[in-house]
Amino acid sequence: RPLALGRVDTITTDMAAIAVEDETSTARIRAFEVICSFPDGISESELKVNCRGQNDRQQSSSDNESNIDAIWKYRTSTNSSLFNGTKFRFKNVQVHNASSPPMLNLGVTDYKSFLGTNCAPNWQQLDPSNMASPLGNAAIVETEDERVVLLKRSGNVGEAPHTVVMPGGHPEPEMVGIRTIDDWEKKQRNADSDDDGFNDDICGELWDSMVREVVEETGIPRETLGEVLCIGFTRRVQNYRPDIIFFIKCTLSSDEVHRLYAEGPEHKSESTDLITMDRVEFMKQVIKKDSIDMPGCHRGGVELYCRFFAQGRE
Repeated sequence: RPLALGRVDTITTDMAAIAVEDETSTARIRAFEVICSFPDGISESELKVNCRGQNDRQQSSSDNESNIDAIWKYRTSTNSSLFNGTKFRFKNVQVHNASSPPMLNLGVTDYKSFLGTNCAPNWQQLDPSNMASPLGNAAIVETEDERVVLLKRSGNVGEAPHTVVMPGGHPEPEMVGIRTIDDWEKKQRNADSDDDGFNDDICGELWDSMVREVVEETGIPRETLGEVLCIGFTRRVQNYRPDIIFFIKCTLSSDEVHRLYAEGPEHKSESTDLITMDRVEFMKQVIKKDSIDMPGCHRGGVELYCRFFAQGRE
């Protein structure tokens, strides 16, 4: 049942109910939808990006906007590791035909708005246009001995703690010069003829950020990672959470990956364990048996991996 937030001055009582909602939503958090699938995989040059202010989150009622601040205050008071930052807002991806590249339509939002809209107790009462919906990323990293690299999330993360996930995070607007919402608003006011260059930089960041996340979360060296292919977009039904999904082949064995993780990757605090699974068994356990506690946006990524694998990758 969605939990209604009251006035800002009663937020502490309402926020205490978040834990109850979280405990009752374990099954729902696994549900997913496939937004689009690229079973052959596409490279950076085969995706177009359109990032503009008209794709930003639309504000809703004053109560909901006030609750974003209140939720952020509560969440940061209970988890000191959380910090705000700009994120790319996913609006949609348009796939017209085989002769034209897919178009990814993005805006800019921030993590605070994500926790205060998509992850709010009353998220189901919000229209999708009022949600931050930051674009996350995740990668199927396959080792030389055909095992998939997974992580057990720690309790220090902002969403889906203690679940099993692929390496992932978010592409960062900061890497293309948008460090704050003020930066983004200034860019809108000073729009020039270099939008194509800006959008190309964003597309590059989609690919670069995925490699960064894998390196920072697992300790796998960048030079051991092969071509990065996008295999589609998914969304977790709960919280309306979108992800871009990639496939990356690694030249290391699973034993070497475990050794590197044990030495301590840069973002070790975000996970408590690294797991590798035979790729066929992995697909079976996640999709057919639903035996792995994995959030829906990543389960959707496994469905995309099944389609990619079925294209003759033996």
